[in-house]
Amino acid sequence: MTRKRKIEKEPTLAGPQPLRLPKNAIEKLNIGQSFAEYDPALLDPQVYVRTPAIIAALDPMSGKYFFVGRRGTGKTALRTYCLEQSRRTQVIVPELFSPTSIVFELDLLENTRKGPFRTLVSVFKRTLVDELLILWLETHGSYTELSPVLSDELSTVFQDDFDSRTLKFITSVARAVSFKEDSTLTTINKTTKSLMTELKLLEIDRENYTLIVDSIDDFWDGSELALTYLTALMHACLELSTQVPGARALLLLRENIFERVRARDSESSRVETSVTGLDSMPLSLS
Repeated sequence: MTRKRKIEKEPTLAGPQPLRLPKNAIEKLNIGQSFAEYDPALLDPQVYVRTPAIIAALDPMSGKYFFVGRRGTGKTALRTYCLEQSRRTQVIVPELFSPTSIVFELDLLENTRKGPFRTLVSVFKRTLVDELLILWLETHGSYTELSPVLSDELSTVFQDDFDSRTLKFITSVARAVSFKEDSTLTTINKTTKSLMTELKLLEIDRENYTLIVDSIDDFWDGSELALTYLTALMHACLELSTQVPGARALLLLRENIFERVRARDSESSRVETSVTGLDSMPLSLS
């Protein structure tokens, strides 16, 4: 008679055990580094995550033109990725936000609805149009499709860079405001309006062109004049993007600087609907 050996079963655990992180693992994470913008990994498209911010920046119909966040939240990553996605994208890094002289009586520009400030917006719109024309020429290589108005404008823009052109126009506005030359201000505004009209007729919406204004804080002195310039530039970006089909001017901005613009600008509600925040959504894995 053979004796059956009793096999004892291992006690089974009640359900799967939860995974546990090592002690202090969260404290050791290093996400959103302040100097991630210098990481060479940004040149590798595989490190990017298509977040809502990236999708909005790439989508010409998104209605989002301002991307706001603290240092390390992905502004430079967004800029780099968008630049790699299309040859019809151009980056502008303005240096005029450290003005060395007060060319305006600032109280004349305080009201964003009145003539002097509106003409300042017109100046920035014109220089953005100039940058679009330069980008258009780079992709087409010829003036033949341009109207005489746009051809004449494009023939002059290569004499100066973005900052030089803008400051030259700003000086003209300041002089006209100082001497109360309303006719000069009217002429400046009409010139920009004419360029915008001709740009619409060019039908660039068949291709879509994007300007990305970045690194404002690299040349930011925090002065009231710099704040006034930036407020005017933001209005110009918004108006160009909403008034010319196929053209967009995106502006990437530090959160603390944007808050100053919002506090100053009585028309900030127009801008806020076009803002995407970056703080909760890092744009790359670096």
